Amino acid sequence: MPAAAVAPAIYIPVSLLTAAMAVLLLARQTRPLPVMESVSSA
Repeated sequence: MPAAAVAPAIYIPVSLLTAAMAVLLLARQTRPLPVMESVSSA
């Protein structure tokens, strides 16, 4: 496969994962108690 096809296939999921982690971290900072309670109950 050419590099032009490999690069987006690697970059897009990684960027989505980093964006999801940033959203989770922000959500945990703004309201930590509901997140921790749902995690501990699971």
